[in-house]
Amino acid sequence: MLKEATTDKTERQIIAELAKENRNLSEAVDNLKKESKILQQKTQEAILEKQKAQQESTSVKKEISTLQRTVTDIQKKNAQLELTIKKLSAQVKESPLKILTVEEGSNLISQTLESLSTMKNFKLVDANITLRLATAKLGDEGVLVFPEPSTTLDSATLHELKLNIRSE
Repeated sequence: MLKEATTDKTERQIIAELAKENRNLSEAVDNLKKESKILQQKTQEAILEKQKAQQESTSVKKEISTLQRTVTDIQKKNAQLELTIKKLSAQVKESPLKILTVEEGSNLISQTLESLSTMKNFKLVDANITLRLATAKLGDEGVLVFPEPSTTLDSATLHELKLNIRSE
């Protein structure tokens, strides 16, 4: 009987220890499930952030491509303008400016104002404009010259235009 009581007591201790270990393992499993859920949420957030970053990267790459094309176009236009400036500078050196007659100067100014008025997407509304300019011939063609303050020009070529433009 003593042997049975000892065996019962040992079996109860073993069962109690196994129950305790089972509770500990159950708590550990619950904690692991919680951690797993948190990790899944973090993984989903990371995936969404990655997708957002990829979209932004694609957008930035498109914008860079567009800007590179714009820069290339501007560089080409700049090169063309530099060539035109060189050509015109050479022409000016070869053929000095000549004085226009009053009639030629008046016609040139009139043509310039007419061409401004016919430009698309260009409109002056309620403007007071004062232009100090000179008229001259470059070869056989009449030109308007906007002199720099340090430049001395023949007073016969200087004109002052005052334009008062009012909206209709």
